[in-house]
Amino acid sequence: MSKLLKCSCDAQTKPETENLQATLPFQTYAVEWKRKAFFKFVEIFHDANWQQDLKAKILQFVIIPCFATSFEKQEDEKLIGGPPAPDQDNQDNIISVFINKVRLSRC
Repeated sequence: MSKLLKCSCDAQTKPETENLQATLPFQTYAVEWKRKAFFKFVEIFHDANWQQDLKAKILQFVIIPCFATSFEKQEDEKLIGGPPAPDQDNQDNIISVFINKVRLSRC
């Protein structure tokens, strides 16, 4: 997966990878796989060895499409890790983790 995404960051191979999102089956994966992919993305997000554009591609082509599909299938609570609880810092809740480990780390 990372090799495909790295390819999409290279200007020379860009035309070959424009349909990358359509060719990746991640949207059809189980909710548990999607959650694991998100938590792996959070680890990668803080790793300076990963290029920023590659991190953006993972978010654009893997995380967001996976989450959109789960929301369309009404798998919200299963994907998120429980019902909405914005006042709680819950390490199992992807919204809480995104806010506290991704969004706030950039401020």
